[in-house]
Amino acid sequence: MLRCATHRAYVRAELLIQPTRPTQALIEFFISEAADAVLVKVRESGFAHLDAPDEIRQAGVKANTEGWQHELGELKLHSEEATAA
Repeated sequence: MLRCATHRAYVRAELLIQPTRPTQALIEFFISEAADAVLVKVRESGFAHLDAPDEIRQAGVKANTEGWQHELGELKLHSEEATAA
């Protein structure tokens, strides 16, 4: 389940990680203008509350960090292509 709330340049998404448990991850997007660019920051939290061994939580943090780096890279590339067109 994904719930989103948008407030100007801020997007908050709550993702229900385990449907049978009340554990959630909070994914926040902060969007701002900086000189001639748009800055997008992502903050994901909630791993500390997962009902899983520490090594599983750490693996999740690592995988998601790498995933967000990839996704933000794709966003940057798409934005640059759209600007050049």
